[in-house]
Amino acid sequence: MPWCRDKAIVRQAMARELPNQILRRRKTPVAGSPDFERVKSSGLPRPVVVPELRKYVDPDKITLVPRTPMELRRALRPLGLNYWLHGFGAGRTGGFQ
Repeated sequence: MPWCRDKAIVRQAMARELPNQILRRRKTPVAGSPDFERVKSSGLPRPVVVPELRKYVDPDKITLVPRTPMELRRALRPLGLNYWLHGFGAGRTGGFQ
């Protein structure tokens, strides 16, 4: 999808608003993992575990304060599943305290 590369849509939309010097500069990559840095300081929210989650995951083994970006990725999988399962119960909202 060429319109998604190098901010093509944003550049075209802002063509009349920004100088060429700004429009033509290269993208700057983000250093590190912004999500991990945010979670590292405050941890993940404690899930309100739905019983169905226990069919797939031991909730006591979910890392709520990950030490590495890989631990964060591992922790988000069961938390996402729990959040998704919350949507199937009558009157349930959310999935975190």
